[in-house]
Amino acid sequence: MLTTLVPSAAAPRITARPLVTGLDQPVAFTFGPGRVLWYVEKSTGEIRIYDLDSERDRLFFEVSGVNGEGERGMLGIELHPDYPDEPYVYVYATRSVNGALKDQILRITDRDGSGGEQRVIFSSPASSSPYHNGGRILFGPDGMLYTVVGDGHQASNSQDLSNNDRGKILRMTPNGGVPATNPRDSLLFAYGLRNSFGFAFDPQEDRLWQTENGPACNDEVNLIRRGANYGWGPSATCDGASPGNTNGEITRLTLNDRRTGVRRDALVYTHDAGVLSIEVGPGGHLYFSDFGGVYRLARA
Repeated sequence: MLTTLVPSAAAPRITARPLVTGLDQPVAFTFGPGRVLWYVEKSTGEIRIYDLDSERDRLFFEVSGVNGEGERGMLGIELHPDYPDEPYVYVYATRSVNGALKDQILRITDRDGSGGEQRVIFSSPASSSPYHNGGRILFGPDGMLYTVVGDGHQASNSQDLSNNDRGKILRMTPNGGVPATNPRDSLLFAYGLRNSFGFAFDPQEDRLWQTENGPACNDEVNLIRRGANYGWGPSATCDGASPGNTNGEITRLTLNDRRTGVRRDALVYTHDAGVLSIEVGPGGHLYFSDFGGVYRLARA
């Protein structure tokens, strides 16, 4: 769980350098070979490519039928781990399909730099509420694709194991199949989650870490275990004080010596708008997005 964070006296001054701005809610981005940034816009359905060297920004593909109401929309993007030999781009989107709202993961084939064939590898009914939609997707070191689906603004979903994807972390093959090593005969990997916008793998131990958005309190950082229950559900209460961090604060947590927990560290940077996503990019630099652009953290 997050604790009070204190700035380090020795920390250098950090600023944010704009990379590409004037965007429509770039809630997710990733990096590909050749110093290339791939990003999505939440409501437009556009998948775009930005070259860090030439500063050229161009359209790769536009997904049709995207519903961007509330926290719905195009919410995640990932490249196949063997890209470009396996020329697949994956996105998570809430879409209107034959009159029904679906949360879907699409696999789009890269045809000479533009999106070609679109294949749906995951589809689940979207919640009637436009909130708590999750949407992060990420390939793990095991070659499986992980995604998080929010509880749909209904806490009981998180404890419902009867063919209910909401409030869960799902794990699937690159084609959307059920891996034989999943804890149940389904895509479910972990449950009892409220809503999450981020997770990442420890590059040394291959462990999955997830950030959990609490209600007015109880934001968490969770070490995800196969088949584990993380406690959110209809009986969950808000029984702690809010951390008090504003949406624009980027903080640093440090793993303990066993890499099984985190300890308080430092406030790194305070942005003047909400921070949507953070990724490590070329050269080990940290990049983040807000509602209008993508930026790189740098020494002031």
